[in-house]
Amino acid sequence: MTEMIKEAEVVVEAALVKTDGFSNLVKESDKPLLGIMENTTLDWKSLKPNQMAVLLMQKPFSVSGGGQLYLSFKQALYFAVRCFELGVSPFSNSVWFDPAKFSVNLTLEGKREVARNKGIDLGPPTFEELSREWKDVARMTDTGK
Repeated sequence: MTEMIKEAEVVVEAALVKTDGFSNLVKESDKPLLGIMENTTLDWKSLKPNQMAVLLMQKPFSVSGGGQLYLSFKQALYFAVRCFELGVSPFSNSVWFDPAKFSVNLTLEGKREVARNKGIDLGPPTFEELSREWKDVARMTDTGK
């Protein structure tokens, strides 16, 4: 939750810089994020790959054994492009990045989202009642099938 607040603060500060010219509000480390403000929508798919990578580099990822990991530019760019290919948001809990294998992995929620995007219905099974004549069953057992 605190990371979302921090990201929101950066966006607000960057918006102030863009609209009011308060350049002293932006820290030097946050200046690459100003290019993201050129995007007029909040749709993650409309961001340029380099903008998405810079944004993902700001997000801490938890690692096994505790601690946090910040992606490098190459890792973040690969992560962003692969998420775009899969049709899942890199900010959701549908997908995670494995830095040891340099791979993008889907959670169960992500697999369901990809299936929905492809038009595959993974809902509960439906059953319909079928009936047939018993003579068909007897004939199959007599012939040895």
